[in-house]
Amino acid sequence: WIKKAAETGYAQAEVSIGYRYATGKGVAKDQSMAVSWYQKAAEQGNPIAEYNLALKYMNGDGITKNYTLAIEWFTKAAKKGDSDAQMYLGYLYMLGLGTEKDLVKAYAWYSLSAAVGNTQAQDDLKSLKQNMTPAQVEAGDTLEKQLSKTIVKQK
Repeated sequence: WIKKAAETGYAQAEVSIGYRYATGKGVAKDQSMAVSWYQKAAEQGNPIAEYNLALKYMNGDGITKNYTLAIEWFTKAAKKGDSDAQMYLGYLYMLGLGTEKDLVKAYAWYSLSAAVGNTQAQDDLKSLKQNMTPAQVEAGDTLEKQLSKTIVKQK
């Protein structure tokens, strides 16, 4: 019934089918099929699919590696409150993957993720802060406050 629901465009079912293909649970493992199902659900605004699709683009798993698209999809999930997506945005901005290196943006995204208890983001934020000027940290705090007002909390 899940496949039937997915075929009718039910995003949660599409995510479930994508996960099955990604993990090989109940079907032959097929990363490109996982990407296809995640893409369908992500285009409907499903934050789990947006995050999973971004990971696929970041890692080149089942699709050509594309950091720019990873940032696009992580941003959509991050703005819906996904703390792992926020952490990965911090990582990509910190290293300048798919975008210009931007420590202020990295700091802001890491801060949002760290604030909700993401321990990896907390550790990365500490390390990042050591490589920033006080002015950059202040700008990062300001940006974090602006971004936090735009985050839509998911139920």
